[in-house]
Amino acid sequence: MANWNDATITEFHAKAGKGVGPFGDRLMLLTTVGVRSGKGRTSPVMFHRDGERYIVVASKGGAPDNPAWYDNLKANPKASVEVGTPTGTETFEVRASEAEGEERDRMYAERVTIAPGFGELRADDLAEDSGHDPGADRLTGRTGTGVARIFITGSADGLGHAAARRLVALGHDVVLHGRNHDRAQQALRAVPGARTALEGDLASIDQTRELAAQANAAGPFQAVIHNAGVYRPGAASRETVDGLDDVFAINALAPYLLTALIEGPRRLIYLTSGLHQGGDPDLSVLQSRQLRWSGSQAYANSKLFDVVLAFAVARLWPHVLSNAVDPGWAPTKMGGASAPGDLEQGVATQVWLAVSEEPGAKVTGRYFYRKQAQRAHPAASDVTVQDAFLAACEQLTGVRLESTVTK
Repeated sequence: MANWNDATITEFHAKAGKGVGPFGDRLMLLTTVGVRSGKGRTSPVMFHRDGERYIVVASKGGAPDNPAWYDNLKANPKASVEVGTPTGTETFEVRASEAEGEERDRMYAERVTIAPGFGELRADDLAEDSGHDPGADRLTGRTGTGVARIFITGSADGLGHAAARRLVALGHDVVLHGRNHDRAQQALRAVPGARTALEGDLASIDQTRELAAQANAAGPFQAVIHNAGVYRPGAASRETVDGLDDVFAINALAPYLLTALIEGPRRLIYLTSGLHQGGDPDLSVLQSRQLRWSGSQAYANSKLFDVVLAFAVARLWPHVLSNAVDPGWAPTKMGGASAPGDLEQGVATQVWLAVSEEPGAKVTGRYFYRKQAQRAHPAASDVTVQDAFLAACEQLTGVRLESTVTK
């Protein structure tokens, strides 16, 4: 979180408070006095105006706890803010007060109109900041950027790119991914408003570990969408640097490793395929040197393992919403230009699962198609298959996916 704050503050000053990341011109630097340290703490916070007052929302991306600056303001309502102006930036003192009742509801509705992503959050509290009169009782409240932070693997093009654009348009804070520097930069150029793009080749266990470290530095995330994948039905088997079939390594092993290593997401979405129904849960298929290798079968197997992983995580981590999504046959580079599906419809479910507060989206251990739960391959719900898959992945990576369930 500190890394993100520092990077955002640097961008704010470089741009004089204008056009900063997904916040545009609506970002302030709010400096409060730390409850324990007694020192000034500066936080980038989205705002909107209500007359002379500055309104901030303590949503923390929908998290159950308060952002630190909210607790600071409750203890000491005196603060300072820095905002962009037509000629640069301006810093002034404020006094915070918490909005309540109808006023709070009105202010939150205004925020949703400006940034629809807030409509996906529960408006437990709303804050409003003072104007230039430090003596007036004005704003406070629970706040934060009010934006969900989401990491999407394989987001340089295709479904990952489309999901990222949709989430940025909703006002969320999106972190992209590409397998190397060029692909990461391509992703960043293709999604204006995304915060940054991480790099890492998911065919490599070492690079996937490093990608997880990058993600932890950029997080924490409300949701991770495991979107990256390869499908080469007519190609010969390719061996990774670790001696594995690259379809399995990228499509199934990498999501396992990222899941085990990325800290704190509350929602996990694993992209699978209807072809998983033809997958074989026999773990002997993990060996790259099979006598008879089929690209189509390898893909189906890997997508079955994605559902197995999603259901296993739902069982072992009941505090996390973990689901698998079939996006359909969409016209992407992987699906081909002649695919009959719709790209926007293909990303709607994973976006919904990542940020929606609708009851239908706040479930776990499900396999979805077009926002409707479907029947998955029976092996996905088989605890014996789940445990065998997790054990195989642990053996390959040396990383265990720990259970939070007390036996």
